[in-house]
Amino acid sequence: MHLPILLLAVFISLPDGTFECATNGLCGYQPGCGAYQPQPQPSCGCARSYGCGSYGCYRLRARGAKSYQPKRGRSRVTVASSEEDREVLKQRMAMERVRRKERLTESEELDLVSPSVSRNRHSEEPINPDRAFYECCIDRKLPDACLSKCSFGAFTKSSLQAMYFKQDPCPLDAMKEMQFCAAQGRDHRACCARNGVTTTLAGPKCLSFCDQRLGHPQQLDMSYVPCFDRFESMKSCFWHDMTRYYRRV
Repeated sequence: MHLPILLLAVFISLPDGTFECATNGLCGYQPGCGAYQPQPQPSCGCARSYGCGSYGCYRLRARGAKSYQPKRGRSRVTVASSEEDREVLKQRMAMERVRRKERLTESEELDLVSPSVSRNRHSEEPINPDRAFYECCIDRKLPDACLSKCSFGAFTKSSLQAMYFKQDPCPLDAMKEMQFCAAQGRDHRACCARNGVTTTLAGPKCLSFCDQRLGHPQQLDMSYVPCFDRFESMKSCFWHDMTRYYRRV
């Protein structure tokens, strides 16, 4: 049985209100765009080194720590700490502007949503797509059950199917976070159109999964189910466009 048929069965069988959590796209921090953001959980009972976030317990970053990086000498660690201090200061200044309901630039907003994606935008070094995907998921405070899917090999139609059936502890609402991270917050619609993403019963609606710029959240319904039949085509665009965008010139 094809995945769209399975997902259609899920949409029909799940209780009323389930699809209020099924969204695509992140809102960001612009004024008037917050309807789809999940509410933080009041208490998670998390272990040490974990915090309580919107999707459950997430890993806290150690100061100066960045995943997937090789061992460094002491001088390199000092530099990393200074860079982190600058990032924290930039984020605090941006959050102050958010509190004053001032509009942020795209770069400022991305710094708040995912510092790792923002760094990649300015990097002159080749980017490892799996590492970029995972680091963004860490930024988005996803629980371990979701982090295990934050690679291009693990983020699959079958893993999404398990989330829809609630056979996986990663919550359904986290799908939009992983989609954003896989796409690195970019607009990949041109590539997706070339890859045949629009050739389903849902037609051009499927391109919304390829446009992961901030500020374009969408409530999903059954009409989007056929889009998952082109999930690998979307991922292919995310992977190849990422290596093209971030390749040293």
